[in-house]
Amino acid sequence: MKNYTKQFYWTNFLRIFFELTKKDLYIYYRESFVSEWINNAIVNILINFVVGHIMPSLGLPISYGFFFAISMIMAIPFWDNFGKTGMIMGDWEGDNSFGYYSTLPIPFYLYLLQKIFVFTVRSIAMIFCIIPILILLTLKSACFAQISILKMIVAIIMGASFC
Repeated sequence: MKNYTKQFYWTNFLRIFFELTKKDLYIYYRESFVSEWINNAIVNILINFVVGHIMPSLGLPISYGFFFAISMIMAIPFWDNFGKTGMIMGDWEGDNSFGYYSTLPIPFYLYLLQKIFVFTVRSIAMIFCIIPILILLTLKSACFAQISILKMIVAIIMGASFC
């Protein structure tokens, strides 16, 4: 009987976890995904244009643009999650809207894990939307034989999870 009760609680916890995740991702994609994508695309295009096209004419190696594009891919989750983490910390010190989430029938650490999961999914989605733009910008200097797609996907997931 005791084992059944534990299983019942964890299935409820997971159901609430995924419902909160679904709500957060729906709100994100509905309200701010396009504007964040446009902002990231403009920044990445401009930086990559300067580093990949203007700087080589001043003496920098032409392959530096491709190196910088890969670096920009890994910088997206850092800058994206940095602001979101600051908002969470500011909320704890200020309005404390987390009070509502502490009344949910889940442990509070599970709510924090849900927020981390949502930030990770948002960052990964943004990265995979920016990658085609960066590939088009660096076609002239890119050496795709040096990139392992599997290792790159693992690095993107790890970078988005721990930033």
